[in-house]
Amino acid sequence: MSKTNIVEYCFGQEVDRTAIAVLLSVAVFSVVYISSLYDTDIVPLLVNTTQGGVVVLLLLAAAYYYHENRGVLVAFLIVFAPIYAVFIRLVELGNIAPSPLREAVVEAVPLTLLFAVPITILSIGLALVYERFSTN
Repeated sequence: MSKTNIVEYCFGQEVDRTAIAVLLSVAVFSVVYISSLYDTDIVPLLVNTTQGGVVVLLLLAAAYYYHENRGVLVAFLIVFAPIYAVFIRLVELGNIAPSPLREAVVEAVPLTLLFAVPITILSIGLALVYERFSTN
């Protein structure tokens, strides 16, 4: 596999779509985290709906991106960003382990990976199944 193929496999085939997906992921992370600072109900809403709606939305968003652009790491980022924002806030608030923000940023990573990796794998599988059985 050449260096170009590895870069395309990780980040996607089209630079514009990759940039848009990364910017949207950063924006979603920012919105979720900043809104959680102002005592909004976004963290409980996301945590309580992870059994269904939000997980399905993340799964479909990452599957769509992977189907359109083939970037594994960017599809992962789409899933990782909002989950990471929620876990940073949960750790910081002490719902998981009371920690200041600088420690919460590190402590939230393994918790986020526990959810983000399987969801990303499912989303890539969903995109591949869709491509296999779609009639174009």
